[in-house]
Amino acid sequence: METNEVLTQGEIDALLSGVEDSSVPTETGTYQNPGEVQLVDFSNQSQLLNSGIPALNVAHERFALDFCESISNTMRCASTVEFAGTHVVSFIDYLNSMELPTYINFINLKPMSGLALAVFDANLIGALVDRFFGGGISYEEATSSKRDFTPAEKRMGNMLLQSAFTDLVAAWQSLLPLEPELVQTETNPDFAHLLNPSEPLMLNTFDIKFDNGGGKFQLAIPHTMIEPLQDRLVSVYKPDTPAINGAWAPIIVEEIKSATMQVASILGQAELTVKEILDLTPGDVIPLEVKDKVTLYAEGIPVFMGEFGASNGKNAIKVTSKVTRQ
Repeated sequence: METNEVLTQGEIDALLSGVEDSSVPTETGTYQNPGEVQLVDFSNQSQLLNSGIPALNVAHERFALDFCESISNTMRCASTVEFAGTHVVSFIDYLNSMELPTYINFINLKPMSGLALAVFDANLIGALVDRFFGGGISYEEATSSKRDFTPAEKRMGNMLLQSAFTDLVAAWQSLLPLEPELVQTETNPDFAHLLNPSEPLMLNTFDIKFDNGGGKFQLAIPHTMIEPLQDRLVSVYKPDTPAINGAWAPIIVEEIKSATMQVASILGQAELTVKEILDLTPGDVIPLEVKDKVTLYAEGIPVFMGEFGASNGKNAIKVTSKVTRQ
């Protein structure tokens, strides 16, 4: 660098002074508030999935309710389906965690591109088959050395998958117009290497229970399918809240106060057998157990305690205290 290109100390001081009093023009650029900066680790693709997707969680809660009803109607038995949550796992780790056999379905979820997995474990299918055909043998004992599903169990797995497709379409309706499609089914995890082993999966688990057992259904969606829809799916879910107009509040309160309610009290009770009731005839007297204090009910809800008596020639109840609710 030549000597004549170096600023002297006096020139540097003059430049700094000019910047401070705005006499020297400077370039303006967009300043981003450090408080709005979000750190992103681009080497970790699962960060998006680990951050949570409220919209999908709401859809999966809705799916659990619909799937529970579908199973109950199909099997004619009481069941419960609970959304157990979401976590991220690589495809190879997920396969290594599966037991043999497992009903593994590779599916398309159009308009998303790629392959997702719909997986039913052996305990779930066994409990459904046991419920459908009857039997009291523990499925874990019966399948301790089992290597594959029977034709009946495979048909049961296909029935579950079709019900899941229908309920997924309804649950995701507000997010995406899903078109589920079965691509391939495997029962041995060793033959299910259709995705990149390191591909992160958003694993959604649903616990299904019956009176004779139960199992798990898991919907695994790869990161590559979720990422293009990030802006739509990662939006924070906001439930609809009606607007409150303060001007109407006093009017509503006054209208509620003018509403009529039925007030009643039980003065006495008696216990009779069925035979004694059948033997009753006109003129029979039924002795009642009348307590010192009676409960006053408003539309069936206990509100006051009181004493029975008379007022102005009419039966009446004198209020003595309020009923304390727990």
